[in-house]
Amino acid sequence: MAGVVSRQRPASVCVGGWAAVRSKSWQRVSAALVGVPCGVALGLALSDSAPLAWAMAAAGMLSLTLFRAYRPAFAARSALAAAHLTLVGGLGLARLLDVGAAAALVLLVMAVGGWLASPR
Repeated sequence: MAGVVSRQRPASVCVGGWAAVRSKSWQRVSAALVGVPCGVALGLALSDSAPLAWAMAAAGMLSLTLFRAYRPAFAARSALAAAHLTLVGGLGLARLLDVGAAAALVLLVMAVGGWLASPR
């Protein structure tokens, strides 16, 4: 189509070599380190109600489309997820543990894969 500009977003998965994997893992962990405490504080400041918890969950889904840069988007998503988890049961810090564990698992799989693929 004439006049249509394609604005593709970078993939949200870890692809490529070690540099790309380390960069994506660092972006996720650093964004979660900023977003989760903000979200927990927000969740503690708000009153516990079902409509508010639903609103936090919906806002988290909407944050998938609101940001172009990955790190601010992931920080906002982490903050909203932590606020939602804090509102529904006080488990906001679980978001930080989940992101950290996922980054560690990705790095471990890449290390094992690189070791298995290396010529002996």
